[in-house]
Amino acid sequence: MGDKKTAADLLKELYEHVDNIHDNYGTIQSIERQKKTADASVVGSLDGQIQEIMRILENNKKKVLDHFETIFSSIDPEDEKLKKDLEKLKQDFENHSTDPDLLVIQKDIEQIKKDLK
Repeated sequence: MGDKKTAADLLKELYEHVDNIHDNYGTIQSIERQKKTADASVVGSLDGQIQEIMRILENNKKKVLDHFETIFSSIDPEDEKLKKDLEKLKQDFENHSTDPDLLVIQKDIEQIKKDLK
């Protein structure tokens, strides 16, 4: 059982999953900008790319929510502060609607990791 991940390891992975979503939003915004100046013949292709990234984005959101469950099951049930911080973080993630919200969530993950030490 030496390969059991610590809460810090799991939080690092959570941060990376959120970062992937952040990248997905950035890519979508970039394609949206391209569409504004694109020739009509490629707009359909760009829309297809956006749909694909939206699919990946939804998949990444599911990974984050699954990862929260993994973290909850691995932390010390007596650690009320950590549990509360993680529950708030999960709620913030579920309620996020914009890319900048993700940056706040990533800062919160970093803070929780610092608090663990």
